[in-house]
Amino acid sequence: MELDSNTSRRDFVRMLVAGIGALYIPRWSWAFSNVHKPEADPHFFLQIFVQGGLDPSYFFDARPLEMTAAGKIQNYTGEDPQVWKGANGGQCLATKIMDPLLPFKDKFSILNGVVMSSSLDGHDQCENLMLTGDAFGGESFVPSFNRVGSQRKEEMPLDAIQSGTLFANLNNVSRIIPLSSASAAIIAEKLKKSKPFDLKSPLLNFLHARMEKNGGGKGRFSNGSLAMAEGFETSPIISERLLKASGDFKATTEEGKFVEMLGSFFLNGITRCGILSLAGNDLSNVDCHDAASAKKMPAMAKEVVTRVSNIFKGLQDTPYDANRSLLDVTTVMFASEFSRTMRITGSKIDETGTNHNALNNSIWLGGKGIRGGCVFGASDGTDAKMELSAAHKAVDSEMVKIMGKPFDFTNGIPKDDLPATYDATHYLNIASVMNTLFTSFDVPTAMHRSATRNGAPAPILKQLLI
Repeated sequence: MELDSNTSRRDFVRMLVAGIGALYIPRWSWAFSNVHKPEADPHFFLQIFVQGGLDPSYFFDARPLEMTAAGKIQNYTGEDPQVWKGANGGQCLATKIMDPLLPFKDKFSILNGVVMSSSLDGHDQCENLMLTGDAFGGESFVPSFNRVGSQRKEEMPLDAIQSGTLFANLNNVSRIIPLSSASAAIIAEKLKKSKPFDLKSPLLNFLHARMEKNGGGKGRFSNGSLAMAEGFETSPIISERLLKASGDFKATTEEGKFVEMLGSFFLNGITRCGILSLAGNDLSNVDCHDAASAKKMPAMAKEVVTRVSNIFKGLQDTPYDANRSLLDVTTVMFASEFSRTMRITGSKIDETGTNHNALNNSIWLGGKGIRGGCVFGASDGTDAKMELSAAHKAVDSEMVKIMGKPFDFTNGIPKDDLPATYDATHYLNIASVMNTLFTSFDVPTAMHRSATRNGAPAPILKQLLI
């Protein structure tokens, strides 16, 4: 890229950092070409995440008021939930807060009773388990949707575009680029006013040479410098595709603009995945250990549902081509890292906060490849009698947590068994959820996760896939 007379030195540096320096793409991963043609059977991915540990009892894993009256679980809505019936025969209790999602009921399915861990309940640990399969971090699953699969026609230059932050220990996210719709619009506008990238120009050739020279060592600085050099080399391809992507986003919400940006980036071969971490406004303290914060959960739940329903509407209303919407070609996953306890021991039921609960989670999956309108899995402790298994009591001595029920993978239904001991392979757990996603994206079984250390791959939920 050569500087024209209208581009200041500061503009150049800003573009270098935002548009080039961040695109650290190793040479060995170059499976894409200069020419992009939309695939006949495209498949994209959008992950919507809320950090802090959402309480699913305000969403699709609610509890009747009789349990609050019995001092079992807090309920700051003051209302009984309603039955949400799935097309597969499964059902759950949902609060009225979920009503804005009714227009999209057949577009996504609910997975309740998902066990994250029976022993670890830290935010980073459970987020790492979801994203990498290891409580201490590792490789994010998102790049696998771009880089592998026998049906994949083209690898995109970027693995994902991310809005918001994730508190996980990830080591393969050099091609996952933080980018807001506002920044994308600025970059697109700057590129239109600038001359094409010319890596042989004196300035860029000098910068590239210095990065390669500094990349000759073995330390982190050298590795980073080499990655920057490799990113330089692929910048012309990305800039060419960015020039075709629209930066004129019409939506009035940040989520809507992000969906528009994703659609443009998907269509023009820039990325295959998006990550949207919801935060701000009423979501400032999802991790509501104190009573004052817990009492704000209904408001937080309403904000989450409003924003997710806006995302579904944006995906549904945004055309991918003449025959399909963005939702038709995109698999959507909504999740938090874990759920909450029913109460805190020793607190009054109307003045209690909630603690972490990794024994249960509620995850929503929809869009391409997913059978919508269903309810899979269930959690225990659904009434005031609270009959719990010995397996549950062994990992929840205070009996303040809700736990996923055992699951029959053959028939895709929860079981009412009360096992004496906990066996991860007998439960719907995060490894099975991720393996189901992997199967949808044709990720080889060799990369599938195990429910136990060094065990066989966790079974997939085949009834969820179409």
